[in-house]
Amino acid sequence: MIRQTYFMNHQIPVKADVWSMVAAKLAQARIRTWIRAPSMNLSWAWDRHPEWRIPLQPRGSDERMPRYFRLAPDLPEARRAAMDFYTDIAVYLPIQGVVFDDDVFMTGAESPAGTPSSDPAAKAAAMRGYLEEIETTVRAWRPGCLFARTVAPAVVERAGLHPDYAQDLDAIMREEDLVVVDAGTNGAAIGSLAAEAVRRWRAASPSGVPPVMIVLDALDETTGRWSTAAELIDAARRARQAGIAHLGLGPLVPDRGEWPDRLLEGAAPQKNGTVKQ
Repeated sequence: MIRQTYFMNHQIPVKADVWSMVAAKLAQARIRTWIRAPSMNLSWAWDRHPEWRIPLQPRGSDERMPRYFRLAPDLPEARRAAMDFYTDIAVYLPIQGVVFDDDVFMTGAESPAGTPSSDPAAKAAAMRGYLEEIETTVRAWRPGCLFARTVAPAVVERAGLHPDYAQDLDAIMREEDLVVVDAGTNGAAIGSLAAEAVRRWRAASPSGVPPVMIVLDALDETTGRWSTAAELIDAARRARQAGIAHLGLGPLVPDRGEWPDRLLEGAAPQKNGTVKQ
C-alpha cells in the first residue's frame, strides 16, 4: 500500500518534497519529465472506503484473481478521489507526461460496480472513461501534457480485448500518446514482443514511429537476480531491430545492477519501418 509520497499532495502524508525539486532541475536541463503513477490502485482511498473497490465475482477456482484491490472506475466517489490526486500532481509537479501504471485492468472475476458485467468491453469502457476524466483534469493545469498507459505483455500478444485484463492494445495505441510494456530481459521474448507491437501498429497506421515503449527489467523480482549488462544490451538490440524507438529501464538502484553506457540510445526506426544503423 502507498502510505507516503515524495511530492506535495492533500491525500497522504508527504515524507519529503523531493520530486518537485528533481523535476525542476531536469526541466532546467531541458529534459522532459514524466511521472509514472497509479490511477485505480489508490490504496489510501480503497482502504478507507472498501465499498469503492471493484466487486469480485469469482465463478470458479481457476479464475484469475487480482494481485491487489483497485477502485471501481465507474463509481463517482472513486473518480473524485482520482481527480483530487491528479490535480495535486498537475499543480505541484512540473511534468510533461503521465504514465498510468499497470493497475488499470480488470480480471474475469471483476466487474464495474454500477453495472456488474462479465463483458470485457463494458470493463474497458469504464476504465477508458475513468482515464479520460483524469486526463482532462491534468490538462486543465498542464495543457500540453502527454499520456501513456502500461499494459502486460500478454495484451500485446493477443489481438482484441484480453479477457484477463480488459485491455486492447490496438485501442490503447489510438487513445494514448504512448503504450508502455514491462517486458523483462529475455532477449528472444522481447524481440518477439516488440515485433508484434510494431506489426499491430503498422496494420493500423503504415507511417510514423510506433507509440510503444519497451521497458527492460533490470531486476527479476521473482528470483531477485539483477540482469547482466550483456543481457540488457541484447534485449535492447532486439527491440531496436524490431522497430521500437522508445526504450526504458528499471529499477535503477545506486550501486546495484549493471548499467551499460548509452544503453537506451542507438538506432531508431525510420518511417518506413526499417532501422537506421
